[in-house]
Amino acid sequence: MNGICVRAAGAEEIVRPRRSIGRFWAAALNFTVRRHGMRQRAPTVLLTLLAASAAALAQTNIPPFVAKLIAHYKSVPPKSSPGSIWRYIYKGEPVCYVPPRCCDIPSSLYDAKGNLVCEPDGGFTGYGDGKCPDFFKERSHRELLWSDGTPKESPWRLTIVGGVRESR
Repeated sequence: MNGICVRAAGAEEIVRPRRSIGRFWAAALNFTVRRHGMRQRAPTVLLTLLAASAAALAQTNIPPFVAKLIAHYKSVPPKSSPGSIWRYIYKGEPVCYVPPRCCDIPSSLYDAKGNLVCEPDGGFTGYGDGKCPDFFKERSHRELLWSDGTPKESPWRLTIVGGVRESR
């Protein structure tokens, strides 16, 4: 066996250098830990740590007011939650869209500071408050910020058939 054997705290580590890279990188990336007959690979552990770090960094992208909304929606029953929160670019600015949770409840569109811009859809008419009727045509860069795990397809989806609004 070609390598270095190190004993520490009851574990035996065997470091096998790779020929294509130096000893330092071989020790850091490709060692096998043997303890009680079990083997663990360092790259797997490193990738797991990197994935956890990336997830933590992704969570820091959520604006503070959205974090408060998420905390609120997690504390209420699932039927009172909108199910998801989305980030879009609308008229060149980042906005957060909270879809209607049901029936006659309007959706909400917030600017980057948490101010209510408009209610693009929902409500009694289904067309929101009319302050941003072009939101669904002009939005871009869709990004899911939060989901409570409910199915994406809503049973309350409305479609326009021949100029007449029908519910499905």
